[in-house]
Amino acid sequence: MELYINSVDRNYKYGNVSKILEHETEFLNRFINDYEVAPYEVKMQLLDYFFEFRFSKEDIINLMNIHYGSHYDTSVKLPTKMELSDVASEGHGRDFSYWTEFYRIVVDAATNKGVEFEDRSYSYEEIKRLIDEGIISPIRLKLEKIREKSEDREEYHEILTFNPDVIYFDKPSWASGYTIENPNGHERLIVDYIESQKSYKELLKELKEYTKYIVECGKEKSASATKKEQKLFSKVKTIYDTDFKKKKSKKKS
Repeated sequence: MELYINSVDRNYKYGNVSKILEHETEFLNRFINDYEVAPYEVKMQLLDYFFEFRFSKEDIINLMNIHYGSHYDTSVKLPTKMELSDVASEGHGRDFSYWTEFYRIVVDAATNKGVEFEDRSYSYEEIKRLIDEGIISPIRLKLEKIREKSEDREEYHEILTFNPDVIYFDKPSWASGYTIENPNGHERLIVDYIESQKSYKELLKELKEYTKYIVECGKEKSASATKKEQKLFSKVKTIYDTDFKKKKSKKKS
């Protein structure tokens, strides 16, 4: 699991940053003072506000094992006979054209090392049997583009997956791992797993460095900052200078 500060749309050097800083000071105080005793829903909210967590496939399998009480240790992608079609188009007016594209459903599933799978497309009934026997547990379904319809194609049948039926993960093309888009009421599962990988002390350390960055931005913007912005930057500096130190001294006592 990789951790990044979620700094999207937070530019402290230009424009009116009062609204951002108001949220920042509120959430910093809540994270420093309330996080450890907060309910799971609030912890998830605070974590989501400051951090972006990127989960590896191994992390997702670990979460599945905790949730289902299973013992999977690897993953497999199984192409199925289930196919879908879609109409694609481009251009406008006389240049407008359209065509049909075909896709095969691929089941991305957790399984165990040593289990052998045939290099072929599986029918829905075969996939269902593998699930019922506990040989695989679907993580998510993917669409694989194919050149033309298969003669033995099948219609789509619903297959329950860990994503999005339990937790909705996404894997942006630019990201090195999966991100959580919606915990779907499973905040406890996610927070417990995050805390097993990153201690509160480690999260606080990351947040302290981030707060230092805001303070530095305040110094750069001091000449052009409004009185309200100056006051808010000063609040952030107070949090950096005192509240983090107080938290550290409480840990020692």
